[in-house]
Amino acid sequence: MNGTHPYYEAVDDLKNVYLEDSFVLGIHEGEDSLFFDLDAVLTDEHPLYRPPPEDLRYCYRTARLIFSGDIRVTWVERNLEARNEDGMGNVDLGEIDGFECGPDGYYLDGEWGAVKVAAQEVHLVFR
Repeated sequence: MNGTHPYYEAVDDLKNVYLEDSFVLGIHEGEDSLFFDLDAVLTDEHPLYRPPPEDLRYCYRTARLIFSGDIRVTWVERNLEARNEDGMGNVDLGEIDGFECGPDGYYLDGEWGAVKVAAQEVHLVFR
């Protein structure tokens, strides 16, 4: 996409969040919203950051990435059956490998698929 910006520069709520190693736990689409449930990686500059336990590389926080308002969702590819399971039985859909922000909206992709989203608002809400 021409004229794109990285998510951490374009979306205030995503500053000091590292989506490329955050786990997508679920994706839900409604009439006026699209949201991703995440185990989000926080950088050490995020206000909610805490040093991770010795057995983890990152500080993870459960969050929901919400696209809402006057929303238009176009799935380029959808693979919600892709499941990854870790040694403790936790299941996820992979990571958000790419997240571009441009004048026409947002483009996200990962093992779970690829989606174009035009939305008025984007927020990351921690649980």
